[in-house]
Amino acid sequence: ALWGIIEFRFYTPMKDIVLDLLNRRPRMVDPFALLNEQTSLDNMLMDLGVGDGTRQTRAAALAAASRMYEAEVSGGAIRGLLRGRVAQLMLIQIQQLKADLLTAMDQIDNLVDANRLNVQLLASIPALLILFYGTRTLYLFWSSARMKDFRLPHDVHADMSDLLKKVEECLVLANYQLDVAAVSISAEENI
Repeated sequence: ALWGIIEFRFYTPMKDIVLDLLNRRPRMVDPFALLNEQTSLDNMLMDLGVGDGTRQTRAAALAAASRMYEAEVSGGAIRGLLRGRVAQLMLIQIQQLKADLLTAMDQIDNLVDANRLNVQLLASIPALLILFYGTRTLYLFWSSARMKDFRLPHDVHADMSDLLKKVEECLVLANYQLDVAAVSISAEENI
């Protein structure tokens, strides 16, 4: 149970902070996989005859492919399937969804990376509080055991205040008695 607390509250957040600072965190999306899917989509659009295989013309080529799909389906879905154009256009739409999904996951990766350090620092706050109050309690217990007097600091402070007031009262009274003695001596000398 104790090791679980140490691992969950101390070790894991600190390890994650170090990994974040060193940029050694695995990402959800491999940049090569994203580039591969986008290139595959561009090649499929080029094979269809609506794009030139570059990223710059992808949006226009996708719009043209969508219009072709609508035209094929409006002429009859079965007839379009038999001719083979509907299947190819559906595969292009699936590839577009796949590429868009990987792009969205890459954006999520960027957001997670931007906020990961903040979250890890936030996760370490309970550990720091446990450490602070634990050491403070241990120090109070150790100092009380060392003095063989188990009192709270508030009680010790109150006792010390009382003792200081008594010392001050003694000093004031001692000074008053000296003043009275000095006045009586000077009064005898004047007589």
